[in-house]
Amino acid sequence: MRLHLSPFAFLRRHAWGVAVLVLIVVGWFATIGWVAGKLNSDLGRTYKAAPVVEDHAHRAE
Repeated sequence: MRLHLSPFAFLRRHAWGVAVLVLIVVGWFATIGWVAGKLNSDLGRTYKAAPVVEDHAHRAE
């Protein structure tokens, strides 16, 4: 009995499944990156819009 453990034979038999899996993984990370970019820009705009007020009355000098 011969065992056919070649990774190339496996990839040839399951090419469509591997391609779909790669597309799903790439899409997942692209979506996470897009959401992170939107959140980063929203937080950046929010913090830049807040006025900065210095408190001189509570300094212990």
